[in-house]
Amino acid sequence: MRRTLNLLLTLCALLAGWVAPAWASPQEPAKASLVADVRDFVPGVPFTAALRLYLDPGWHTYWRDPGDAGLPTTLSLDLPPGVHAGPLEWPRPQVFHAAGGLTSYGYESTAYLLVPITVDPGYESHSLALKGTATWLVCKDLCLPGKDRVRLDLPRGSRPLPSAQAGVLAALGTGLGLPPPGYHAPAAALGAPTPPAPVAAPSPVPVPAPAPRAGGLGAALLLALLGGMLLNLMPCVLPVLSLKALSFVKQAHEGRARGLAQAFAYAAGVLASFWALAALVLLLKSGGRAVGWGFQFQQPAFVLGMAGLLVAFSLNLFGVFEILLPGSALQGLSGASRGSGLAGAFGQGLVMTLLATPCTAPFLGTALGFAFAAPAGVLVAVFTAVALGLALPYVLLAAVPGAHAWLPKPGNWMLRFKEAMGFLLLATVVWLLWVLSGLVGSDGGALAGAWLLLLAVAVWVWGRFGGLERSPGARRWAFVAALALAAGSGIWLWPKVLAGQPAAAAEDALWKPWSPALAADLHARGVPVFVDFGAQWCWTCKVNERVVLGDPAVLQAFRERHVALLKADDTRNDPAITAALRAHGRAGVPMYLYQPPQGPERLLPELLTPAEVLKALGPPAP
Repeated sequence: MRRTLNLLLTLCALLAGWVAPAWASPQEPAKASLVADVRDFVPGVPFTAALRLYLDPGWHTYWRDPGDAGLPTTLSLDLPPGVHAGPLEWPRPQVFHAAGGLTSYGYESTAYLLVPITVDPGYESHSLALKGTATWLVCKDLCLPGKDRVRLDLPRGSRPLPSAQAGVLAALGTGLGLPPPGYHAPAAALGAPTPPAPVAAPSPVPVPAPAPRAGGLGAALLLALLGGMLLNLMPCVLPVLSLKALSFVKQAHEGRARGLAQAFAYAAGVLASFWALAALVLLLKSGGRAVGWGFQFQQPAFVLGMAGLLVAFSLNLFGVFEILLPGSALQGLSGASRGSGLAGAFGQGLVMTLLATPCTAPFLGTALGFAFAAPAGVLVAVFTAVALGLALPYVLLAAVPGAHAWLPKPGNWMLRFKEAMGFLLLATVVWLLWVLSGLVGSDGGALAGAWLLLLAVAVWVWGRFGGLERSPGARRWAFVAALALAAGSGIWLWPKVLAGQPAAAAEDALWKPWSPALAADLHARGVPVFVDFGAQWCWTCKVNERVVLGDPAVLQAFRERHVALLKADDTRNDPAITAALRAHGRAGVPMYLYQPPQGPERLLPELLTPAEVLKALGPPAP
């Protein structure tokens, strides 16, 4: 199994107030620059540039396939028109062995990653500026992510003159693309590869204990199935869960065969949405982006779209509008809008998945951490297991003979219950607006509320003037007016919402912003640290923060032990936080780590209790 393991992320946190003057970032163990095998350039004559990383003794960085742990170095160049860069070329790496039998591939001392450069013959400028951004991960006893802007300026010449690096880059070119001895491709990561030939290794890297190890696909699938079942109990899915229960009561008394068909249609909707989510994750990963569970809630457009969808759903539950189309389309879509019929069950499965992703249930974090670090086939298999677990309770209820006898009889109470669920959906809209305000600021949240109001008016226009009792012409004009209001307000307001920026976080006297360098520095000073990895859109995170981490007994324990507290906020995608989660076998927030001054770090469960935190902290020092 491949895991981006090495981030130190025994992370932590800042001591409540009194250690602030001692915070000083340690010296960076890697220095980046751009070099080339020429001192000047000639249009039409290709040359080789390279990202050069100088590494302090004992530190190493990673190859394009880091192995069981690590992250590959990246280089993004901003080139002038007429100048082109080829893909990054990787010299043959070294092999490193760490504690726990992990193998990784990378470079020590000085690393050169080559980039072929071509300049069009018609390039007219007398200078050439190569500039861009490099990111890397370096590891020793701990791991630190790095990022820096790099630049190389070359004058124009009549013929290219070799630079001081020409011989070095030429020598490295002989080893381009060659894997290290005994290297096995990533697809073999789940098997038991033959160990590569030993090479002097850096100091051992601590291995997190929750993450399934190589050969643990079966365990990961079981955890994913159980986590998917428990996801039904999370607050994120309560609105759709209630609607599903309502439709289940109605359909269960119409015959077992119909109830089973409804359950399978719902399961198909859940599976389809999880497969679509897996495809999107793989697409983003193939483009070099690090993503985790719930990543779509980091995108303001997704959150705003979900809020609009739930407003429309709630108004449908209040009876404001119905879908009026001819023939079979009318039957299918109106069934979907009312939450009945196979189309409605399938649609409920889709929405259930969209609302479930900001929550993390027990067992789910470990299984997803395995999936996000594994090859594509494994990720799809784990996502499928989560989907099956999410849908399984309904399928079992529909399949068990006599299960409908446990349910209340259909009646007028269902109409009142449906209306109550409309208010529950609106409560979810309020939560989504709060999440959105964290992404685009309070002004952006207010504009989003204005668009939702105009959307509701558009839906009311359609429902009030587009009913069957109206003439075809009136229904047509009602549809045009509603569409124009909804679309026009979206075209006007959406860009303003998405352009908003979150306000600067207010200073917190207790919790301070996390960074890898700060966490490493605190730990090196012997300060116990506790880190809270969370996000504004993570419901489980917010419950844990208020109920557990805000508990007076827990806060008193932090004070007595002089624990430094840090908060890693992943509301908007933070690559350093994503790397930290992956390094500990997790695919998303929440994650909680405690690192005592001595001994191994302690990874706490996703659903916290005060007793779990106090147990992890241990007794106070005498």
